[in-house]
Amino acid sequence: MTNASFTTFKCTGSGAATKTDCSHHPCFLSADVVSTDTASYPVTAPLSGSTNYSYELWLKLRCTSAPVNRCENFEFYGSQAQPDSFLTVFVGTVAAGATPTSSKSGVAVDVVHTTRYSPGTALPLGVDPGDGKIDAVNEETNYIVLQLGVEVGATRGTMQTFVPTLSWDEV
Repeated sequence: MTNASFTTFKCTGSGAATKTDCSHHPCFLSADVVSTDTASYPVTAPLSGSTNYSYELWLKLRCTSAPVNRCENFEFYGSQAQPDSFLTVFVGTVAAGATPTSSKSGVAVDVVHTTRYSPGTALPLGVDPGDGKIDAVNEETNYIVLQLGVEVGATRGTMQTFVPTLSWDEV
């Protein structure tokens, strides 16, 4: 018996339709690109006024090795620790793709470190085609949308690594 396996895809472009394997390092960037080069695509702190936002990070899980029966109860959660002072990670989920934006997200609205930080506060993640389970190769979850907010007062440099958890039950 083998366990199911999944690949994480970053979804970019119009309708978040371009899917690229990013299992190792999806990054918060100032452009809608697939890259780990945060120096070339920094999300800078504003000098005054309102918050600067990264481009939304649209992610999906795709089944690459089918479970014996099915996987269900997909959930996302982060850490209760704020990534750094004046930095906030937002999260949300949605079934239909939209073009990622660097304006304040209408999807990623939950603050991870205050609302989605443990298994008990996890964000439920739907699956496509909407039957609540993944039981075949190439089936996918709905989108997980993340966005970084950088406020006045944030210091230059690299923020602490943000390590989210994606969990599911394989039954």
